[in-house]
Amino acid sequence: MKQSREWTVQVLDAEGNVKYQSSIFGTEKRARKLCQKLEAKRRKDRDTHGLETKIRPKQAKNWF
Repeated sequence: MKQSREWTVQVLDAEGNVKYQSSIFGTEKRARKLCQKLEAKRRKDRDTHGLETKIRPKQAKNWF
């Protein structure tokens, strides 16, 4: 049986700053799963960050 212990998972940005940090008690497999979830959250946040503030070009109206 695998040993359970305390794991601290951190997701860093390009400059080495901590974006997300969490602790979990369990096996290494559980800690890896948590790391994958945090990385997916960071990717989603990065992709959607600032979407509301982007100026969308107005569609040209064709008047016939």
